[in-house]
Formats: sequence, C-alpha cells, structure tokens
Amino acid sequence: MVTVTVTAKFHNPSLTRRREWQRTTRLYRDTKQFCIDGWENGDFGKSVTTASINNDLYSAIQNQAIREAKSDHNKDGEVRYRESQPFAVNNQNWEIDMTDNGTVIVGFPCVSQWWYTPIEVYDDIADPVDRLVEGDAKKT
Repeated sequence: MVTVTVTAKFHNPSLTRRREWQRTTRLYRDTKQFCIDGWENGDFGKSVTTASINNDLYSAIQNQAIREAKSDHNKDGEVRYRESQPFAVNNQNWEIDMTDNGTVIVGFPCVSQWWYTPIEVYDDIADPVDRLVEGDAKKT
C-alpha cells in the first residue's frame, strides 16, 4: 500500500477563524493538561475517555489530546503545558471531498464547525486523491 502525504494551509484566514483556531489550540492544551493533572492527582486512571472532558472540542481531537498526554506522561511524568498546542490530524479528524465544480477540498474540525480549504491536486497525487474522494482508498 502506498502512503501519500498532503500538506494543506489556510491562506489568509479571517480574524474570526484565526481567533477560533487560537481558541482550539488552547483548549487542546487545556485538555492535555487536564489529563496530566488527573493522573498526577489520582483523579482517574490511564483509561480516561472523552466522557471525562467537558469542553467544545470534537471528540476525535479530545482523543488525540488524551493519546498525546498519555505518551508525554509515560515518558516525562508530570508535564506543564505553557503554550497553546497544535493538534495532529489523523484518520478520525479530517475529510476530503469534491465540490460540484470539481474542486477538491480538505476539512478539519475546529470548535464551532468544520473548516474546509481547497487543495491544488498535482499530477503525482491525483490518483490517490481521486481514490480517496471516491471512497476507494483508506484514510490513515
């Protein structure tokens, strides 16, 4: 199986989108810190779930925060996150689609909604992208 990596960038996001993205990265940091603090204080075991987390992040992003916090905690013990934290995109928290006019778009969850950005599909990734859009390939 061939793996294709595509990097997408939001060009000139509006002030509203920038603020929401900043809020999302801070909520992500706070979610990771909540997990670390809970493990250090003995509030819950390592099997913490999204049901324990009360914020507006999509559950797929919360799950990613739990996984990263668990990895950081296992490696470094008590951790203090001071800056906002970017979150990784995985097979649960992105989607790809094609608009009616044939533009390929990639979507990512934020807080209030999913954000979509068009991507330019170069020849060397056209076949894998087409298979993803048609549902004939797996997201990973």
